[in-house]
Amino acid sequence: MTAMTRPAGAPAGADSAKYDLNSNPIYQIDMTTASTGKVVAQTKRRVRWRFGFSSREALAGGGTGTDCRGEEHEVTLIWSLTSGKRLVLMDGKEVHFSMGKPTSGKFQTTWTM
Repeated sequence: MTAMTRPAGAPAGADSAKYDLNSNPIYQIDMTTASTGKVVAQTKRRVRWRFGFSSREALAGGGTGTDCRGEEHEVTLIWSLTSGKRLVLMDGKEVHFSMGKPTSGKFQTTWTM
């Protein structure tokens, strides 16, 4: 898995890997879930993941543990099980929104970081 990002000012076809899991692996910070429906709490879910990409430079320099923490992110999924609305936020910015028929408890989406 590689997170792709385009350097500032680069043309659309000039994507390059900002993170490579072989040289700076991802780490989990936190994961929380909450039922947040207004009337019936179980009808809306909020799931939050906090993770980071380790510092390539710190790892190359022999660092370990918290010395290797790098760029950190937060992804939040807000999902109404009754209406089918799904909102995904990354670092507080919307990366996905969809409305559809209520689902069977499965949801999947992708985006470029």
